[in-house]
Amino acid sequence: MYNKKILRNLWLGVTSIAVVLSLTVWFGYDSERVRYVVLALNLLAFVLALPASLIVIPVAYAANYYLDINPLSTGGIYFNSFILLFVGAVQWFLISNQVESFESRMARIEI
Repeated sequence: MYNKKILRNLWLGVTSIAVVLSLTVWFGYDSERVRYVVLALNLLAFVLALPASLIVIPVAYAANYYLDINPLSTGGIYFNSFILLFVGAVQWFLISNQVESFESRMARIEI
C-alpha cells in the first residue's frame, strides 16, 4: 500500500511537470529541447500508469487518423499530456482507492 502511494505521488509529479511544460509549448515557447523533455515525461507517465495507460495508444492513433494530430507535433504533445493526465488520474485516484477498499475488507474477512 505504501508503494502505491509512492508511485501515485511520483506519477502526479511527473504528469504535472509534463502538463506545465506542454502548456508552455502550446502558448508559444516552442523549443526542441522542451518538446523532447515533455515527450520523455509523457513516456515516464505512461509507464507509471501502465495498466490504464494502454488506453492512450488507440486514442492517440485515432486522433492521428481522424483529427490529423501527429503525436510528435505541438498539438500532439499537448493532447497526449492531457490524455495521460486524465487516464492516470482515473487509475490512481478512483480505481486504486476502490481496490484498496476491497483489499482491506477482504483482510478483515480472513481474520
